[in-house]
Amino acid sequence: MDTSASLSAGHLIVEELEKHGVTRTYLVPGESYLDVIDGLRDSAITPIVCRQEGGAAYMAVAEGRMTGVPGIAMVTRGPGAANVKVGVHTAYQDATPLVVFVGLIPTDHRGRESFQEFDLDGWFSSTAKKVLTLDDPDKAAEVVVDAMHTAATGRPGPVIVGLPEEVLVRPSSGTVLPPRVHGSASPYAGDVTELRARITAADRPVLIIGGEDWSPSTSRRIAQWSRDRGLGVLGTFRAYDGIDHDSPNFLGILGYGASPVAKRVFAEADLHIFLGCVRTDVATDGFSNGVDQRTVVIGPDADAHGHFGRLDQHIVTSVSRFAQSLFTEEGTRTYSVSSDGSIDEPPLGDALSEAAGEAVPLPAWVAEARAEIEAWRTPQVADSGSAASAGFVDMDEAFVHVQDLLPDDAIITYGAGNFSGWATRFLPT
Repeated sequence: MDTSASLSAGHLIVEELEKHGVTRTYLVPGESYLDVIDGLRDSAITPIVCRQEGGAAYMAVAEGRMTGVPGIAMVTRGPGAANVKVGVHTAYQDATPLVVFVGLIPTDHRGRESFQEFDLDGWFSSTAKKVLTLDDPDKAAEVVVDAMHTAATGRPGPVIVGLPEEVLVRPSSGTVLPPRVHGSASPYAGDVTELRARITAADRPVLIIGGEDWSPSTSRRIAQWSRDRGLGVLGTFRAYDGIDHDSPNFLGILGYGASPVAKRVFAEADLHIFLGCVRTDVATDGFSNGVDQRTVVIGPDADAHGHFGRLDQHIVTSVSRFAQSLFTEEGTRTYSVSSDGSIDEPPLGDALSEAAGEAVPLPAWVAEARAEIEAWRTPQVADSGSAASAGFVDMDEAFVHVQDLLPDDAIITYGAGNFSGWATRFLPT
């Protein structure tokens, strides 16, 4: 893109998105933001043209969830904004980083019931972290920086940016700005000590994992720490891939399609540790299961937005920072594991402890629940001549074939209906 002359606001928006590492945008083109589309012609950002704004939003949500970089959707005026709301609502409830650019009518047409006019703030303020409108072309880069930072930090979520049609084509005196650094507090040593004491005092401590900010290294660290601590691990609703489902202490998922054993483990636990997530209605079967246990929440949101029920300890940090605090850069534990399986963090300032050679034995209740969940996840193919198989598709058999055909690194998507129970049961991550 030629930057020798002053860029229009629309073109500067595109360059600022490039600076933030955006590689794709999902859009339904519209005349209200043509200058942004024109800027995409010579950009490294790939525009994915969608049939409908709801689909564009869901694609952008998936992008944000998988990459950690806010997904980008672009829509136009009232109809586009109305259609995109379903994805905005999903991003808000799932705490997924998303930025939606909405082309608007010209500013001097506001308040006149112009064609496809609507109240941007009124429509989105209840389901977005922030609603911005670009009224000054010189601030185009600033608005993008604000939107991208807000969407990805703290409790991630959607940000809406309104783009008045005539503002986009005006020259901008602004320049491309560097992205803002994402600050994240590390867990205080006293917090970790208190958490250790709570786990030690519990008979059936359960770790519930979810949210954003997971990486392969974070997953490995949390899996190791949870095994060392003797924690049962459950994945919360729509966040099933925090750790490998083959981990010996992974006991299933909560929410729609949860197994009886997962529900029982959640209900019988005497300590809930929520990592990257909170206690929600879906995980608790409509606030009816597992709502009174002693509770620790570990996550970046100081407000614990959406958490229901008891809260005894709140550690405000990101999932990755918490995982990093448990191990050195070389992967050595920062806590000791003795030969009898007992665990203790070294006092602050002491040398880091080497890992013990032998694995820590899991509590009997974890091993028993693990055996149950493995049996539940094993397809039971009906005999072809049985009455049960006559006239019906044997879904267990169907998923045996799906398991055989899918590669290990397949990304599986499905809706939230009852049919999703087959995938969550037989296609573990």
